Amino acid sequence: KYPEQGPLIKWIIKNLK
Repeated sequence: KYPEQGPLIKWIIKNLK
């Protein structure tokens, strides 16, 4: 599940932190 509103890459980086 990921937000479609923003870039997936940025979302992954935020989750990795």
